[in-house]
Amino acid sequence: MLRIFLYCLILLDLHSLYAQSNLAFVKLDSWAKNNKDENQQNPLAFFDVAGDTILTYDFENVSDAKPVVIKKPTGYATYAYGYLYYSGVPNTKNPGLMNLLLCDYKNKTPKLYIDRNANYNFTDDGEPLLMPAPYSIRDSIFFTLPCTADEKGGISIQLNRFVLHNKTEYRNMMNEYYQSFYGNRKFIGMDYCFRETRKCTRAGIVRIANDSFRVALYDANGNGLYTDVQTDMLLIADLSDSSFDSRNEMYAYTIPEKKEELFFHKNGIQYSVVQSDAAGTYLTLASKELKNETGLMAGSKAPNLKFIDWQGKKHALRKYRKKQVYFYFTGPKAKTFSSDTAFMRKISDEFSKKAVVVAMIDFDKSYELKIFGMYSNLNWIAAFKDRYCLRDLKLRGIPSSVLLERKRKVKQYGLTPEEYYHMLKAN
Repeated sequence: MLRIFLYCLILLDLHSLYAQSNLAFVKLDSWAKNNKDENQQNPLAFFDVAGDTILTYDFENVSDAKPVVIKKPTGYATYAYGYLYYSGVPNTKNPGLMNLLLCDYKNKTPKLYIDRNANYNFTDDGEPLLMPAPYSIRDSIFFTLPCTADEKGGISIQLNRFVLHNKTEYRNMMNEYYQSFYGNRKFIGMDYCFRETRKCTRAGIVRIANDSFRVALYDANGNGLYTDVQTDMLLIADLSDSSFDSRNEMYAYTIPEKKEELFFHKNGIQYSVVQSDAAGTYLTLASKELKNETGLMAGSKAPNLKFIDWQGKKHALRKYRKKQVYFYFTGPKAKTFSSDTAFMRKISDEFSKKAVVVAMIDFDKSYELKIFGMYSNLNWIAAFKDRYCLRDLKLRGIPSSVLLERKRKVKQYGLTPEEYYHMLKAN
């Protein structure tokens, strides 16, 4: 009850700060797929326990392994140990790792013990997990790892058996790799190990006015917290998307040091993150339609913005200081998109010595811009949407534009490509 009361007070305070905005509380209550994690083949290797002693992790013999005595549960025929990369629980002997113990790993019902408190005692962490039997490729197991810094934090892990049928070369290669680089311990073999998939993207649905989309916080450094600056990320996806992609710079934003820099544009609306939970359980968004805000002062000098075109080539406004630059923000959802692109082509055809056309196009997926560029035979610059460029030029909504004179001097806002074409014709 107290927590709800405090949140209401905070929300009232936020409403006073963002009086011209719509606030939305978004509960991040589900683990979501992230293409970066889903597409990786991460082997979770296990090694035989020698009596009651295991060795610390020495990645490819980079450091000397040290013996550690463990307390293991009784009643099993075989024991093997392994490590997960996870720093949410301090581990003094194996920093950044979570200790695991796999028992009866050759049987149909192997058991997995997780050393959740990193004390190398596998008998005080609750009941073991019943793992998929060897060669049972369809079954998987999910479990969560705690976070010492915040009890609401943590990540989820999915373990599956590797599909090694008809992959003899891969099996032999991996067996040789582990035996070669970890020769001071006995590898149990790929047939008895697992593929690890991390679930460290916490997602929810945003519903504001007539718009709905998915938003998530991503724990990029694997410590069970979701708002670490310059590391963790805010991810955006359409409601119909089945997964997020933290590698897509159009819809993945690293948590900045300054809170006011955490914002994004979607469908002509600017969304700012005004509050977020370190454990990744919720965030509060402020939405604001900024179409009517004033732009840069006429005659002032625009910043030397940098942007990337559909081919991956980097550009800077300073490069075009001897020409006019027509900067246009649009997208395929704009009603005039087809006619606008036609006039941008005419401008570049007829006035290339005088003017440069730069259009930031708001596609849902980055590859869509690449496809558009490949098949459109463009003679103007089609660039990926960059929220900082749009903010610094004060371009709001789709479509919007600014015309820069030589040496980046601001001349006029709101010209359509057709209007700019006729202006050039008249001069």
